[in-house]
Amino acid sequence: MDLGQKKKEKYILTRRFFISVLTVLLATVFVLSLSCQKKSGSDYPLFPSETLTPGGASETVVTQTPSTTWEREPQTSLSPDITRGPELSVSPIPETPTDPLDPANYPLTPELEAELKNLLDAYGYSIEGIFNIIEKPKRGYPRFYYDYDDKLYVLPGYYELASYILKEGHGVCYHYAALTCYLLRTAGYNACVIYGYRPADNALHYWTMVETPKGWYHFDPLHHQMLLTDEQKNSDKYTGGNGIVWQQGVWPRTPEEFY
Repeated sequence: MDLGQKKKEKYILTRRFFISVLTVLLATVFVLSLSCQKKSGSDYPLFPSETLTPGGASETVVTQTPSTTWEREPQTSLSPDITRGPELSVSPIPETPTDPLDPANYPLTPELEAELKNLLDAYGYSIEGIFNIIEKPKRGYPRFYYDYDDKLYVLPGYYELASYILKEGHGVCYHYAALTCYLLRTAGYNACVIYGYRPADNALHYWTMVETPKGWYHFDPLHHQMLLTDEQKNSDKYTGGNGIVWQQGVWPRTPEEFY
């Protein structure tokens, strides 16, 4: 075997080695990316054992009226410190709603309803499907992303907030909450927007509550939270250090039993 032939064989073997190493690395990255997409936060309750649909069976739209199954409690004021805090200068503090379930809070046009139903048709009318609309990437990229530049000094209605994030693809917590609430209500669930603040830094936060066959639960896909009780939503243990407090007596109370 001449010297040229040896060099050629050495080149071929070296090339095969590097191709094999590259293949293993790409396969590892692919597996890790899949595991990250499936992960919804190790400390958060994940999807319930059954798939929830409005009425409990097939994924069909069910018309519901505002629930009257929960009793209001004596209202308590938010912490006096809520007027301070770094985010509150650009995070509006809304007026306390007289009835958070009033349909008048969530006006719906045919155009917005059509957009919402397109998403629901693609992902399903179940609570898990709605969670995935907010959480699940589209072609490897987030369908919606959080953008601090979208913070507002004056908060418009929930219709405007939901329409904005649908059109632009980004927003902050109240955009996410409005869209999530509209998706739930369009799918046939009783749902409402709720807000409170994080005691650690007085940051105002918006999310949603939804009525299930087991009662009302907190539903916050932005924070990777599926269905939480009051105790869980208020606790740093179940929220990754983002425990929230809110004004009692305005929104429904959840069952004590974890979902």
